[in-house]
Amino acid sequence: MRELVGVAILIASLFGGTVVIKGIHDSIRRVALEKAAHGLPSLVEMNRTLRSKTK
Repeated sequence: MRELVGVAILIASLFGGTVVIKGIHDSIRRVALEKAAHGLPSLVEMNRTLRSKTK
């Protein structure tokens, strides 16, 4: 009986740990994507600069 309880606790902790890690990963990914979307500068000016140097 103790072995069954130990196995049940082990399975529950493994499943719970993976759910928590997945949640942390998803939240970090979402924040990083939002930050990248808002923080990227326009590349139009850089494109013009690079094209004018080649002529």
